Amino acid sequence: MFSLDLDIGPVEVMVQEGTDGTIYWMQQRPPSFGDTVSAEYAASLVNVSEAQVESSFDCQVVSTGLPTLLIPTTSLDAVRDANVNAQVYEEMVSNLDVKAILVFAPETIHDDNHLHVRMFAPALDIPEDPATGSGNGCLAGYLSNYQYFGGGDIDITVEQGFGIERPSKLHLRATSGEDIDISVGGSVSPVVIGELL
Repeated sequence: MFSLDLDIGPVEVMVQEGTDGTIYWMQQRPPSFGDTVSAEYAASLVNVSEAQVESSFDCQVVSTGLPTLLIPTTSLDAVRDANVNAQVYEEMVSNLDVKAILVFAPETIHDDNHLHVRMFAPALDIPEDPATGSGNGCLAGYLSNYQYFGGGDIDITVEQGFGIERPSKLHLRATSGEDIDISVGGSVSPVVIGELL
């Protein structure tokens, strides 16, 4: 186990060796649940039809450190169609004080995954993120709170990054209780290696 010193404070990381390789699990803060927005507003924000926003669940701001607006959709096509409406996005940043949007659906490209996800945060200089630990931590809290899969405890995989040809797979765990305990895991690829002289 080791700790990452991030803007929100230290984040504990547990290393798990398995048959699929090494997974690094980041412990997330308990989620806080903020503003909700209408399906109509959410649809206008990401340029999809209102019918493509899943009406059974709220579109809500959730934070485990980075506030993120979660938008549940009805299909893989809805997530693929999503793109940020700049004008509505600027209004959202001003009115809700949230800069990240995560759009998800229960249809996936690969059958062994549970959700297909895209995350946008233009105000953070992230047009689209291929793999989002913080955003998926918010998603895990949301799924647990709304019992999206029928209960408060979840252990799932999500796929992300396909829209920008950088596919990734993340593991989400949440245990419900007085607080929702959240971990987000994934494998990593070396980008650069340094040597101290």
